[in-house]
Amino acid sequence: MQARNMTPTSMQLQGYTVPQRTRTHSAEAHRQSVAVDVSFWRKEMLCIALILFCACFSYVLCNKSIEVGHQVTVMEHAINTAEQKHRELEYSVSTLKSPVRIQEIAEKDFGMILPDTFIYSEDKMAMSHDQQ
Repeated sequence: MQARNMTPTSMQLQGYTVPQRTRTHSAEAHRQSVAVDVSFWRKEMLCIALILFCACFSYVLCNKSIEVGHQVTVMEHAINTAEQKHRELEYSVSTLKSPVRIQEIAEKDFGMILPDTFIYSEDKMAMSHDQQ
């Protein structure tokens, strides 16, 4: 009989040692067993809570980065539009400041004509319009 060769805490089964559970009826052993189960349960809950926290944090971080990326794109578009408008306004200013344009408007709209002589310095040196 092989049952006589078995130890009280383990049984040999095809070369493997399988521990046997010993039944104790003491309250202290029961409390220790429950404490181990509660400790294991707490560790599982802590791991699950940590995983959920990381998932929520990743979700919020991902959404925030998408939102910031969209804002950057909108701002870049606004900057490009403002730069284009600035270039157009600079061109308009340079066109409006043209001396030839100003002279044409003065002659056509206001009936102004250029004088025959110009005074360029304080010592009243005169130069005729034809000498330009």
